[in-house]
Amino acid sequence: MIDWLGGGCPQETDMSRKAKRMYTAGVVGAVAAALGVGVVVVWQMPPGAATAGEGPPPEPQTLEPDSHSDIVRLRRAVRLSDGVMAAIGCDGEAAEAAIGKLKGWYASNADTWSLRRADVRGATKALAAARHRLRTGGRDDALAGRVAGMEAAIASARQAERELLAGAVREVESALTDSQKAAWAAVRACPAGAGGYAYAPNVTAAQIAALNMAHWKLARQQAAADTAAERAAARRAFSQTLTNTLSAAQRQALATAAANIAEHLPAVLAASREVLPRPPADDDAGVTVEEPPAEP
Repeated sequence: MIDWLGGGCPQETDMSRKAKRMYTAGVVGAVAAALGVGVVVVWQMPPGAATAGEGPPPEPQTLEPDSHSDIVRLRRAVRLSDGVMAAIGCDGEAAEAAIGKLKGWYASNADTWSLRRADVRGATKALAAARHRLRTGGRDDALAGRVAGMEAAIASARQAERELLAGAVREVESALTDSQKAAWAAVRACPAGAGGYAYAPNVTAAQIAALNMAHWKLARQQAAADTAAERAAARRAFSQTLTNTLSAAQRQALATAAANIAEHLPAVLAASREVLPRPPADDDAGVTVEEPPAEP
């Protein structure tokens, strides 16, 4: 399965120090010929780089490593990555306000959120242990009878966490426009595995499965192709699948997301570094940016 979101939200993944420090140009790919969007290249200024004739920028106040990691986790939970903010049309000012709102919510709710996550972990661990005992320890009717209650406990714990996080979403929404709120809501509502297709409103699990299969077929056909004509035919077939699978409105939404990323991503990344500076202890964390699906 192709994960066009680059590992989830927000985009904090383990990368080597060398790779992280090589701050290369970010590429917002073409969203297939069917979407009518060309390849757009965005050059990103290295962190901390100063414009010629200016002194170095002031050092932002860093967070404690645990707090920074928790806010990274919080951004992932509510799907407020840098790439998502750029895609929904946030400029640097809007991104700084949105992340600031989330940071403020965390400051007031960190302990409660920690307890909610602990409840989910505890309930999940208890169910896993029970199922393991039932698989390996022979028949136990009393334990088997408790499984449904354990499953309900997990669902209840997850619902309690979702209700808590709804407050974080409302805080962020207070910094967004109506159109940005709608686009962000669509991203949060998309099925698992949507990747960059999360930017297509009302995308379904069936559409995602078809498009992931199309990407897989395209990769195999490109690898097996001996001529440029064969590779071009594979790309045309993929483009046709994209057109047949997504509605015109969904394709337009992907094109808009690609254009927004091209325009806003550098400013959003800068805002993210300003509001949530990475602590020294988190030096191995890297940044990956979601992109709408691109035709190779």
